[in-house]
Amino acid sequence: MTKHLGNLEQPLAEPSKATDCFWSKILSLQSDFVSENPLLQMVIKEVGHICLFFPKFHCELNPIELFWLYIKNLYWHSNHKFSTWKEYQALFEHTCIACPLSTIWKYFQHVD
Repeated sequence: MTKHLGNLEQPLAEPSKATDCFWSKILSLQSDFVSENPLLQMVIKEVGHICLFFPKFHCELNPIELFWLYIKNLYWHSNHKFSTWKEYQALFEHTCIACPLSTIWKYFQHVD
C-alpha cells in the first residue's frame, strides 16, 4: 500500500499549478485557439448585438457592481426603520426599482 501512496507520515504536498500554467501558455500561443470566439459571443453577434465580457466582480469595470452598490447604500440607509422580514423584503424590492434609469446609463458609460 505505501508503495502506491508514498510515506503516509508526511503531509501531502500542495498541488502544483505549473502544469496548468504550462498548458495555458501553449494554448495562448496557438493562433487558431486565440482567434476562436466563445459560442455565446457568436450567437449574440449573429442577431446583431455586441457581446462584452468583463472581469467578474470588478467594481470599476462591471456596471452591475455599481448598480449593486447603489442598492446596498440605499438599503443600508433605510433598513433601521423596519422590524419584520416582510418589511425588509419590501424595502429591498423598492430599492431595486428606485434606481433611476439615467443612473444606470451613467454606470454603463462609466465602464465604457
